[in-house]
Amino acid sequence: MKQKTIILNYYETLLKLQQPLVTRRTADSLNALFVIPALEVPAEVLLDLLCSLANSVATIETTADGMTFTARLLGVGMRKIYSLNRDICIVKLPLVFIVLRDILAFEHEEALFAAAETMKSLVHTCIVEDHIQQGVVQILATADLDTRKFGPTII
Repeated sequence: MKQKTIILNYYETLLKLQQPLVTRRTADSLNALFVIPALEVPAEVLLDLLCSLANSVATIETTADGMTFTARLLGVGMRKIYSLNRDICIVKLPLVFIVLRDILAFEHEEALFAAAETMKSLVHTCIVEDHIQQGVVQILATADLDTRKFGPTII
């Protein structure tokens, strides 16, 4: 596992280059890591790579095929990370939903469909009833105040 972590750290360097061809090849190999169910890879490193890729979507990927691939990769990746470490996955869900929202704004039919399916899948997989209840309790607790404090809830 140590060797895999070392190699995955080089992926981060490749993503920082912000070259479309390099980013696409890195994303392809990440997809292979996410699809293999029995592969032991540290969830933290995978999540960092997925977030780096997600942050670069708006600047690097402008094709409909690229946006579609990225939306699907985010879905597969977040489900894999959720299966490895639920707690760190939940923390990064808002970033993934923001990126998927940006892909929805791209207005290409295939990318729209992929982003919508990924959102639906992530809500079904990663958000449980307890998270929704915690969010409702937090909102109700601040509803009595004259000035509502806006802050992130778990959902």
